[in-house]
Amino acid sequence: MKLKLYAVGLSISILIVGCGIFTISSADNNKISKTIDTIRGYFETNNNGETYGTYIDKGNGEWEEPDLMEVVGLNDVEGYVRKADLYDEANQPNNPEEALAYMEKREKEGPRIIPVYEKDGKTEIGKYRID
Repeated sequence: MKLKLYAVGLSISILIVGCGIFTISSADNNKISKTIDTIRGYFETNNNGETYGTYIDKGNGEWEEPDLMEVVGLNDVEGYVRKADLYDEANQPNNPEEALAYMEKREKEGPRIIPVYEKDGKTEIGKYRID
């Protein structure tokens, strides 16, 4: 009987801790919840040498992001987007004038749609909308 109660208690404790790891609080935008990548301290790497996952919280208000960032895309497809695509790195402005022009362009063009990939970074499985 004691063993059964211990097993139930242990199961409940694991469930509570497990849920806490994956909980993201939207109430406090200044805090970033820990992810499995943060806890582990490194990203997984695919066969192409690209890192994939969520982010690593460095604990000083900064975080590190992988090459392929985990997302939930259109039609609830779960996969990864390229960080360069997500942040539109190829088109980032270099000064305030370019920033204004970039913002106007983005506003006129509307939402951007980028591909969602499997963790291999090659197999396209869906789309992700950026407003």
